[in-house]
Amino acid sequence: MALVKDDLAANLKKYRKLSGMTIHEVGALIGKSGKTVSAWENGRGQPDADMLIKLCSVLHISSVSELLGSSAPAAPSAPDIEAAKVALFGGDGEVTDEMWEEALFAAQLIKERHRRKNDE
Repeated sequence: MALVKDDLAANLKKYRKLSGMTIHEVGALIGKSGKTVSAWENGRGQPDADMLIKLCSVLHISSVSELLGSSAPAAPSAPDIEAAKVALFGGDGEVTDEMWEEALFAAQLIKERHRRKNDE
């Protein structure tokens, strides 16, 4: 079980970083504290099954087995990110890291709102 726990901790951190979210942002979206998410990322505890499903949804992971497994996808390439920035911000000047993080967070909120709406 330790191997799964280690893979989960490593993958959770990788996927969170790929999403551009902070520990606190992930925690807010799943109804947990940033301290709890940090503990999971550091192998001090594990989320229950329902929480694993929420994490997959928030982090755009297709299955719990992918989160638990040892192979996380590669980070998006720089050209992909640059194309997304141009598409979102219209190519008007420099897009700061803070602006990009806000855009990713807004996208997460919109996705979650639509998921909830579809669940009703």
